[in-house]
Amino acid sequence: LSLKMVEIVLVEVLRPSSFITTTAKSSYSSLTRRTLELASPLCGDQIVNVRLNVGRTYGNILKSCTLPVEDLEYIISILEGQKKEEMSRLRGGDRDVLYFAEHSISLAKERIEHHNNS
Repeated sequence: LSLKMVEIVLVEVLRPSSFITTTAKSSYSSLTRRTLELASPLCGDQIVNVRLNVGRTYGNILKSCTLPVEDLEYIISILEGQKKEEMSRLRGGDRDVLYFAEHSISLAKERIEHHNNS
């Protein structure tokens, strides 16, 4: 439930738009980061479906929102940590958790590359 809330808040409520003024951008960035941080503790949850939904949720956010590079790097850091922890689990962890983490890492890296090229 908390992962869906994070996704809804970022995709529907905080979606960047032209009405955000320069003075509001720092508050917007701060709120965006705090919202992203809500999902990160769930990376190590005991329930596999919760762990895989962290990567899935970040992926949905990446597809729908334009995030600053700092937030993209934050997502990469969190998901790389999740991958490392997942691979240390019995039998190498859950393949779906690893898939969604890797997919979202790739999306975030593509966004960073696009930002650096523009």
